[in-house]
Parts: sequence; structure tokens; C-alpha cells
Amino acid sequence: MNRIQFLMQGLELNEVQASLISELIADVPNEKLKDFLVFRMRFIDQFKSKELITKEALFEYQKIKIEHRLKNGEIVFNNIEDMQNYIETYYKGKDLGYGLDKYKDFVIIALDRECNLLNTFYAPNGNFYKLNSAEKQAVYEFLFKNQHRIGDVKKIAYYEDEQIEHKKIEDDENYISPKMIKFLANKREVTKC
Repeated sequence: MNRIQFLMQGLELNEVQASLISELIADVPNEKLKDFLVFRMRFIDQFKSKELITKEALFEYQKIKIEHRLKNGEIVFNNIEDMQNYIETYYKGKDLGYGLDKYKDFVIIALDRECNLLNTFYAPNGNFYKLNSAEKQAVYEFLFKNQHRIGDVKKIAYYEDEQIEHKKIEDDENYISPKMIKFLANKREVTKC
């Protein structure tokens, strides 16, 4: 049985639909086709067309394949632009990573719907802080060098972070106590004295 016939029978399609779906999922090799169709079953919804279900499943399938390669320490991206396109495609509205570049481990960097990188620990005026272009570039450079950290998110409370020193330093005017950090993190508006 060839690929088109397999899709026609497996998805109850006519030959034209099966041909279109075969082109859509061309990246899925024949030996993985059955596994993909089983994976696709998670996306079935009575109000969606078979083509849309397949497209959504393919999107998630490709993301999982790349994430698996990244977690195994494989270098997937050859340049920062390809990596940034991947991140902006698959991580819109999601957490991207923790402790990236100069940020402490309790700081999670996320991507909003407009593809802005956000510091989700610091929220002046109730909105997460958008990274400026230099900070954004530093985060992307860090992720390019450490591709296995893409999508690696650990929720660490600021007071559990080993990088923070918990004793009060009398002479340091920039010292902020853990209680003050918690207070500032929950405060909507921070004013400078």
C-alpha cells in the first residue's frame, strides 16, 4: 500500500485530499506515518476539518521532534536568525527559559504574542518588563550557545535560589532583603526614592 492509499484509508479521505495531506506532511517519513496518525488523534475535534487537524498536529509534532533533539544536546540551529524564527513560531505566549544570560535562576523569560521577550519576575505597573534590544540580543546569543536551554523552564522561588545571599550586608547600599524583594514583586507600582 502506498502513502496516498494509506492516508485515504486511515483518515477516510478521497484521493485529492490524501494527496494534499501527503504534501503537507512531507517531512514525516513513511516509516513514521502510522505514529504520526496516532499522534494526530489527540487533535481531533468535531468542529475542525481533517486538514486543519493535520496541520495543528504537524505543528506540534515538529516542535516535539526539535525539542527532543535539543534536550539530547544536539546543535539544531546553525545561526541565531533560524533559532529566533523557531522560538517566535513555537513559543508565542509561553515561557522560554529560566536564568538566561545575566538573569538569576528565579527569573523566567517569556515571549508575548507580539514576540517581545519579557522578564516575568519584574512587573512595574502590573505589566511584565519588556527586554530592550541589547537585553534581547544577549538572551538570544546565550540561547544560541546553550540551545539545550530553549524551553527549559524551572519555577524557582527567589528565596530558594542559591545565587542569592540571605544575610544582611550593612555596608552595601544596593542590598535588598528577601522580604523587600517579595514586597516589590507583588507591588504594582515601584517608585524611586
